[in-house]
Amino acid sequence: MHVASRFPRRAGFTLVELLVVIAIIGTLVGLLLPAVQAARESARRSKCANNLREMTSAIMQYESARRILTPGGVQFSPQDNWSSWNWHYLILPYIEELKLFQDGAVQASETEANALRGKGLNGKGPTGYLRCPTDGYAGSKSTTNYFASRGPITVGAYSAPCTNPFNALYANRSDLGYTSAGEQRTTCNSRAEIRGMFHAMQNSNSSLLQMKIKDVTDGMSKTIALGECLPDEYGYGNANCFQVWTNYPLSTIIPINTYTRTPGTDCTTDNFSSGNWGVSTGFKSKHQSGANFSFGDGTVRFIEETINMDVYQLLGHVADKQPSRSID
Repeated sequence: MHVASRFPRRAGFTLVELLVVIAIIGTLVGLLLPAVQAARESARRSKCANNLREMTSAIMQYESARRILTPGGVQFSPQDNWSSWNWHYLILPYIEELKLFQDGAVQASETEANALRGKGLNGKGPTGYLRCPTDGYAGSKSTTNYFASRGPITVGAYSAPCTNPFNALYANRSDLGYTSAGEQRTTCNSRAEIRGMFHAMQNSNSSLLQMKIKDVTDGMSKTIALGECLPDEYGYGNANCFQVWTNYPLSTIIPINTYTRTPGTDCTTDNFSSGNWGVSTGFKSKHQSGANFSFGDGTVRFIEETINMDVYQLLGHVADKQPSRSID
């Protein structure tokens, strides 16, 4: 005698139905993934902006205590270009990194002549605030994405056959209120033609060259202080950010997001090698279409890579005496 099952038999999914379901799920994932990625990048860009804001605030706390802005960098020993400090080191006490600051000071076992200074901090650092999360560069703890601005000033190429294709366009502009005469490209011993908030480098005996707020006559809110760079696309910026030569203040004459294509200093094919300062020492990021910059008053703005280059130069200059300009 046949006994009926208490559970009715159900037909399974057909192959066609399974394929339709998979296709629908794939379509939904395809629609949602860009939105998720955009949200994540927005959060990363916001964190990057906060890093710049924190650093600029520390610079202003330094200024409040000393009535002078941090120098871009200070070299102490001409025989050893690595014996130096820069603004990254000098703001450490104002971002709750006093121990790191003390580690980079002249130690009891050292003299002024042989002190390591910033060199002693190689491989050390609070990585979180030094890095832009969008970059993802896996360097040492003392590597950073954040560099000071020295405005529209000539950048020398590495050596022949390397050249700088931007010098002729943006480094000598009397129509914008500056020329290349008297520029101080490396060690700064004179105030002649200092253009940015942070000049390249000064000797330890030239503290009078440090900038004051009153020197930024264009206004702190209209002058770039700091911006982003990519350590692996700047041949000398991928190491210790607390020394001068590995955190050299950058020039605005190089367009934003001018990327380098090859490592090293070989410019046989073209100029876009990471070791050619003429193209690699510009502000750049992995954010789409631009980079974050902080201004002297602490505000942070995202500047598009398509910004008018004349406007960009004026934003980098502390005293161009030109009419107000907009980056929008």
